[in-house]
Amino acid sequence: YDFKTATDKAADQNQDVRQDLDRVLWEWLKRRHGVAKVVHQRAWQLIQSLLRNAVDPAIHTFMEFLSGEGCASELHFFLYLRGLLRKADHGAAGALRTRTTLIAAQSVLQL
Repeated sequence: YDFKTATDKAADQNQDVRQDLDRVLWEWLKRRHGVAKVVHQRAWQLIQSLLRNAVDPAIHTFMEFLSGEGCASELHFFLYLRGLLRKADHGAAGALRTRTTLIAAQSVLQL
């Protein structure tokens, strides 16, 4: 989500169209791994991991956005809320804070 947020911010500043999450994720994988064969391998590993762990609400939400089941405006709202909650929750420990932020943002999305 952080890379998507940064990509959206750059697109907004350049008055470009925001890219879909799947395209942003693919770009992140390419930047991180570089070699096409490794990128494909990591993409398949990610998909397999998502499918194995889809019962987790955070992963299920990510899969909805990745598949396009959740629309772009819902994703942008989710990322906006996530950013606000992260700022408000800056005193908590890192991993717990991130998990709490995702749960809170998902709860608002369910409304």
